[in-house]
Amino acid sequence: MTASIMWNLVGSYYHGTNWYASSMLTANQPWSGYVENLEVAYATAHITQFTKIGWRYLKNGSGSGKLANGGYYTTFVSEDSKDFTIVIVKISHEHAPCTRPGLPYEAVSSEISNIAIAANMDAPNELFFWRSNFEEEKKVTFEQQPNIALKNGVIENLSIAVGDVLTISTVSTAKKGSYPNTKSSPSFPLPHFDNFDEVTTSQEAPLCADQIGAFEVHQEAGTTNKVMKQMVPEIPIGWSDHGSNGPMTLIGMKEWQDVTVQIDIKLPVAAASGCVATRVNQMWSNAIAFCVGSEGRWNLTYQGPPQSGKFTQKPIATGTVDAPGVGKWFNLMITTINDTASIAYNNKTVQSNIKIRNCDSGFGAFGSNMWYAVEYDNLSIRQAGTNWSPKEVCPAAKIGTKVTSRPCVSNGLTTSDMKFFLSSDYQMVHIDSGLCLTADAA
Repeated sequence: MTASIMWNLVGSYYHGTNWYASSMLTANQPWSGYVENLEVAYATAHITQFTKIGWRYLKNGSGSGKLANGGYYTTFVSEDSKDFTIVIVKISHEHAPCTRPGLPYEAVSSEISNIAIAANMDAPNELFFWRSNFEEEKKVTFEQQPNIALKNGVIENLSIAVGDVLTISTVSTAKKGSYPNTKSSPSFPLPHFDNFDEVTTSQEAPLCADQIGAFEVHQEAGTTNKVMKQMVPEIPIGWSDHGSNGPMTLIGMKEWQDVTVQIDIKLPVAAASGCVATRVNQMWSNAIAFCVGSEGRWNLTYQGPPQSGKFTQKPIATGTVDAPGVGKWFNLMITTINDTASIAYNNKTVQSNIKIRNCDSGFGAFGSNMWYAVEYDNLSIRQAGTNWSPKEVCPAAKIGTKVTSRPCVSNGLTTSDMKFFLSSDYQMVHIDSGLCLTADAA
């Protein structure tokens, strides 16, 4: 092994999409500047702050290997053999998932260990010691501990707890940096409008996340106007999905229900359709989608337009409008509020208060039915309905307060009495009070 590759260094995937929070750092709130997943950076620092490129791994059985009660240790040695670093990791199976391949089960428990340093390592009398623990109720993240004194070349009675990442090293220059982080503000700011005029040519519009196809900003032919354009001319080689539905880019929050999404569309060929949607999942296999073809035929469906032309569910509603034709701009709008949808074409209502199921939530999105260079402009997203001002219901939490249930606040909003997180030791913690949930009886 010569490298550890982290994919990606910084991830800005929307919450609710694959690979969210899988990067070293997660920064998906450009409106707030908030950064999370710093534990991964600190875990990485246990190696990178104490080694350099060119250092050697000691072989398994000769400086590296498994711990008696689960976990492992690895020793790195400098090129001139004057410095060394030992990294010890004891993470439980439940906290160490691996996507590819899945890891076999390994029982892990705390232990006390003695570590003998070989005489030819020429170890000093004391070694620098740093610790993190990512499974205790109160996490420890890259904290320097008192130096470890060697007794006859042995580190005696080293306590290694489940969740520990430890570094023992001759390197004295490590430090824990600081950063001007801000408070998390996960709610996507609305209203949102983008005419794409400020976007650099051949780049994607800010906050749009292409899921099928590729959307870039280009100058509209014969004008100085900039538009968003779908660029992939034919079905690509897919990964998890090989092209069930047409090209689509999404924006916003997986938790949205009550929004209006509106956009201008221009079709390049007669076979193309333009779509706008709410409550969209990542591959828009689930959505409330409003699509119009060049001949004026429209569908309101619970999914994006299938490339086969065959919907897996019966359309919610269908009909016709004046044909938009080819090469001419038209405007589509969809509003979903609770269990109703309303749609408009060229700013005129097509149908309103169409009954839909109200169990769905999802992103806003726009796209098309097939691999055509459909153009888009003047994207607008705004709040709809009255479910955007949640009210506190419960009194302030204190020890002994009973917890009850009620429907969640919609649209990605919440109130302080509904804010909980699952800690690394699997306790439910109320964020504002810091109190944990316990059960009165089974």
